[in-house]
Amino acid sequence: MPSSDEYRQHAEEAQNLSSNASSTDEARAVIWGGILRMARHLGNRDPLPIEQRPLLVRLRKGSTGTPVYFVGIGLSEFHLAQLIYSENSIFAIEAPWPSAWRVAAAHNESSVLPRMERLVAPYVSALTAHAGFSPCVLAGISFCGLMAFEVAHQFKRRGGKVEMVMLLDAKAKYPAPHSVAWETLRKHRKLVLPSSATGGMTLTIASSRSVSFLWLVRWMLVRELKLLWRRFQQSVLGDLGLLTARCDDLGTPLHWALVERVYSNALKSYRLNRLDCRGVLFRADPKEERPTRALDGSLRWDNLFDRGLEIIQMTGDHLTMMRNPHSLALARRLAKCYSLSEAAPF
Repeated sequence: MPSSDEYRQHAEEAQNLSSNASSTDEARAVIWGGILRMARHLGNRDPLPIEQRPLLVRLRKGSTGTPVYFVGIGLSEFHLAQLIYSENSIFAIEAPWPSAWRVAAAHNESSVLPRMERLVAPYVSALTAHAGFSPCVLAGISFCGLMAFEVAHQFKRRGGKVEMVMLLDAKAKYPAPHSVAWETLRKHRKLVLPSSATGGMTLTIASSRSVSFLWLVRWMLVRELKLLWRRFQQSVLGDLGLLTARCDDLGTPLHWALVERVYSNALKSYRLNRLDCRGVLFRADPKEERPTRALDGSLRWDNLFDRGLEIIQMTGDHLTMMRNPHSLALARRLAKCYSLSEAAPF
């Protein structure tokens, strides 16, 4: 693993480029800036403050066509944008979280944490200021796909136009393992009650060949135990997991457990409403989530887009579908979906 000094050296080089750089170099500087703050945090030094950068950076320059806006910026978004050859500009929107959210997440103070509408508000403001009333395409990876869906709602209410929302292995809902197991059993097994003439209440379960009861129970128990162990690590051992490149407004990197708590709180009261545009779901196939995805191939997005939902099965799992060698295929399918040219050879 590279040392914090190596991270610092690379990040400072990237930041120095931004003074006379293109907007793509600015995106590199934003990404490396997050890595630098993480390195300083690991080195127990004071974190760097967030520079007064625009919330929106260009990932790829284009001349014509409908612009594409990723909600969230990271190495995956930047990598995919560089693989797409098109005449359309590709942007990313990111906003540092208030430090009060980090403190509240660390102390499980859910009343302070934002709801979904408040969480995406800075993204909507940045998009509105840049796109105005021109049509656009929104995209998001994982939970950022759900955020992009809500950004589209708020942007349209302001008079904006959204042609499409591209969801990169994003779930509309995050059901608990025991809920998935129960729904699966209800879907594939039926209870047959004999007539009263039999004189008793005998219950017969008709099993489906496609479902293994024991395997499903085992899967549910393993998933539940993993969740319990993770909660024990966080609450008792104080292990907040890996650091992320996401920072608060003081420049402090956020541990994944804190990010996850903010996301979970945002979902509690969020209600999904139909969106008047087209949706495209690029779906991975993680082995550990196959019961969930077999239950609903749309990842709960079905019937949420007035102009229809297209589901595209990709190779790789939730993470590897956006990395080499799978990322080129994903970039090509992204390009096709909003009428772009094929991705250039890589």
